[in-house]
Amino acid sequence: LRQAVDDALAAGLEDPALEALQETRRLMDGALTALQNAARQENMDVLRTALARSEEVGLPEWEQAEHDTVAALLASLQERKQRAKLRAAVDAPEILIDHMVRILSEAYAADYTELEEFGDVQAKLADSIADLTQKAKDNALGEEQAQVYADTLDTLPEAAALAPANIAARRFAEAVRELRKRAEDRRDFEKKRAEMHSSLRELVHHVESTHSADAPYEE
Repeated sequence: LRQAVDDALAAGLEDPALEALQETRRLMDGALTALQNAARQENMDVLRTALARSEEVGLPEWEQAEHDTVAALLASLQERKQRAKLRAAVDAPEILIDHMVRILSEAYAADYTELEEFGDVQAKLADSIADLTQKAKDNALGEEQAQVYADTLDTLPEAAALAPANIAARRFAEAVRELRKRAEDRRDFEKKRAEMHSSLRELVHHVESTHSADAPYEE
């Protein structure tokens, strides 16, 4: 396109379409320069903007290799960032269920499930869920906290790539239901016991009152 426009101008060609072609070339040259500058900066936001501009003006039709090179660079930077986030979750000394769920969900949505770090985070999450499940079975986990964990785990995408985590989450959800049932049974028992004690106290009070009222006549 650039050469064709230059040749037309050099030949003094008078064509109504020439002005439009000159504008198209100007836009493409600007988009190409933006791509090259973005590649040097290696800034993901700048790269996304430059690629969007390139596609908008149709640059890939004329400079496909340049466009693809920058697109590959962006993909590489995005993968590097995703790996770093996943690795940080694996290496973190504390167990943060909500953080691991969020990181895995983001990686799944961005199609990074094949990364080794993805599997490592999922394995850590599944082990952590198994520990929570045992605590729920042992009544070593509060109802409210258990429900918070269950609600968080329920946000995991239902996908084959997340099967281990989802299986562990379903087992935990069942353990939480059993935990809540036991807690409800205890509350019912305590309520009935309190009602029984109240009835006994009323009975004793009634007997004592009756006895007190009859005492003068007995004398």
